[in-house]
Amino acid sequence: MSKTKSVCIIDDDKVYTFGVNKIIKSHLPENDVITYENGKKALEGIKEMIDSGSELPDLILLDIDMPEMNGWDFLKEFDKIRSTVE
Repeated sequence: MSKTKSVCIIDDDKVYTFGVNKIIKSHLPENDVITYENGKKALEGIKEMIDSGSELPDLILLDIDMPEMNGWDFLKEFDKIRSTVE
């Protein structure tokens, strides 16, 4: 039996997010899908995961062009956070 995987979708396009979430759930119903509408909210959510002792997502699908915090800025900040956990 395989471990449940978690997928994080970070994208400001609600139609894209809905579609990808639906595809993942239809093919891999046991997987958890978390969605955020921008990099800033995703970082807040990931920090909460770390603080609560939860595992980080196994896969992140990241949009590069987003408001508030784009994908490149998210990656820089995520790398800093991740290095403190490992």
